[in-house]
Amino acid sequence: MTWWQALIAAGAVPGSGGKGDEPGAADHADLVEGSELTTHPVGDHNAQIPAVVSFLNGIERWHVVAYDGVAQVVSAFVAAACAAARQTRRPAHERRAQPRLAIAPLQSMSPALRQILEQSGADVEPMDGALAGQPPAISSRSSPRCGRVRAHLEREIAEACIDKLGGDEWLVLDGLLSRSPSVARHPRAWASFKSPRRAIFGG
Repeated sequence: MTWWQALIAAGAVPGSGGKGDEPGAADHADLVEGSELTTHPVGDHNAQIPAVVSFLNGIERWHVVAYDGVAQVVSAFVAAACAAARQTRRPAHERRAQPRLAIAPLQSMSPALRQILEQSGADVEPMDGALAGQPPAISSRSSPRCGRVRAHLEREIAEACIDKLGGDEWLVLDGLLSRSPSVARHPRAWASFKSPRRAIFGG
């Protein structure tokens, strides 16, 4: 039984609704390139392909799992991993971290349910009790908290990865190099973004 299932078993009302870091489906998309698939020769650069490239990325998800009166209790999942892609094309997962969070207005919860949550072993992030009955406020606070935890995880894993990079190995991050000074200064650390409005830049 999970910690939030224990809350529901003790009298909390099941919740629903959540959010992740993946973009939602769009009804319309603008064509930004040609209408047909084409190829572009780039020359013979096989000698410049590094033997090992490690890719680091993270995810975040959260959803309201229970209600204690009007107080919303949020379960959040944040994970980050670094995988090394070798010339054999077989990726090797090197590190991953998956802390689980509970975000709740503890001061607004009933004593019995609060005790169950605090003794559940979950990593509890307290929230201002004044926001207990405001769903939009809970949403606006949950995402930044998840984002901060994710950024911390990615920074820790990136710093651990660069310490093990060989002389011809590279690290590519989906995010900001500036989160870690040591990663930003590394000559073979790169950052990339999924958004087409952002550029790829080197360390």
